[in-house]
Amino acid sequence: MKKAKRYYKTVKYGLAAVLFLQPFRVAAKTNIIEKRPFSVALGGSIDSYSTWSLLPSVSFRPIPYLEVSAALRLTDFIGKEDDYSVGGVSYASHHLWNLRDPSDFIYHFAFQPEAKVYLPEIKLDDVGDRLFLTLGVGMIKPLTNLAKGLVEYFPEVNGYVGVDHVERIENRCRDMNWYTFGETAVGLTDDRWTVSLGYRLSDYDVYGSARELYVQGQKVKFDKEKSNSELFLSISYTL
Repeated sequence: MKKAKRYYKTVKYGLAAVLFLQPFRVAAKTNIIEKRPFSVALGGSIDSYSTWSLLPSVSFRPIPYLEVSAALRLTDFIGKEDDYSVGGVSYASHHLWNLRDPSDFIYHFAFQPEAKVYLPEIKLDDVGDRLFLTLGVGMIKPLTNLAKGLVEYFPEVNGYVGVDHVERIENRCRDMNWYTFGETAVGLTDDRWTVSLGYRLSDYDVYGSARELYVQGQKVKFDKEKSNSELFLSISYTL
């Protein structure tokens, strides 16, 4: 009988200790999240304008389901610049013309802030690997707002051997454009390293600072997409 009472007391005190320590275990896990709210990432994307972008960023995640980030977008054409040649005919001087470097007339640098919501994670194994889905919204602010470059002229005759002359041109006005986007991504994380693959839809116009560009009175017509679709891949590390 005494052994039974002693066993009962042991179990009772053991349960009490577990219940007492449980809040501290939860708090410890929460503290781990709170102590590591910052992360750095490097992302890459391709879009509807056949440009690639590199996006180094820093993020702050104060709670498990919300993150804010700021990225620097670096952009250029995919492949050879000759594939994006833009030219025309100058009827006034009977010359053909061609933009020497089409990449001079796109945005190369932009600031990209974003807010992102994390949906509940799916645990994959006992090691800590988890699958997650995110939804995000943000803005793109180009850091260059006045496109300018060189246009080459050459005679409209057979047997052309070289450029006749070169002229510098620039957009008639500075643009103050802000672009918006929405995105979704699926990712895999182990608390420190995270890999994400996603899709971004925006109104980002890479030629936005060259829409009022003229060559001898003729408006230069660049490609114009109704919307810009991007596929992106990102790798991040929690500090």
